[in-house]
Amino acid sequence: MQTVAPQTARPYLHLFALSFLTLFLELMLIRWVPGVVRLIAYYTNLLLISSFLGLGLGALSTKRRRFFGMFPVLLLVYAVFLFEVRNSLTVGSMLEYRFFALQPQIRSYFILVFAFVMNALVFAPLGQQIGLLFDALPNLKAYTFDLAGSLCGTVVFGIFAFFYFSPAAGVVGIMLLAMVFMSARERIVAIPIFALTFFVVQASTDKHAIWSPYYFI
Repeated sequence: MQTVAPQTARPYLHLFALSFLTLFLELMLIRWVPGVVRLIAYYTNLLLISSFLGLGLGALSTKRRRFFGMFPVLLLVYAVFLFEVRNSLTVGSMLEYRFFALQPQIRSYFILVFAFVMNALVFAPLGQQIGLLFDALPNLKAYTFDLAGSLCGTVVFGIFAFFYFSPAAGVVGIMLLAMVFMSARERIVAIPIFALTFFVVQASTDKHAIWSPYYFI
């Protein structure tokens, strides 16, 4: 049973990079997802809370089998769900969804709950990796590198969002960095999944979208 990351020669550097990835991904999803499904934009803390939940649950699962290899699959499922909601949504006298026939209020709850769950699941593998590194390192030093990586991820995303925000470009960066934490076998499986995720993200994003430094317009 594999319970540690495949690359641990430089654990502090890996913790820094993993924290960077986590914050960048979190801010990326908080910015991009409401632009795909407008309903989620009305619940501003939904994605933030679910991200923390996923990280926490992942960190609590360090004694279980390592499941970072599931990250590409979870990200793909999340992107496909958002794509389907966006393309099944028509605006008329009420919101209508082709893919399930429920009362409008129930449909909205379904979308919000599913988005909350999927967002949390995407962060669970990252939380487990962070938890594994914290278990292997002195807590104070580990927290220092974790905080430094998080701050750098926030700053880099801020620059990215201010000068040129692109969901497709952002997801490519996330995918490349995520593969650093994968074994060779996991990378082989992840590459086609990540490629498909890229195209789904591209298709889910309005080609004529204008992104301000803060919001989708």
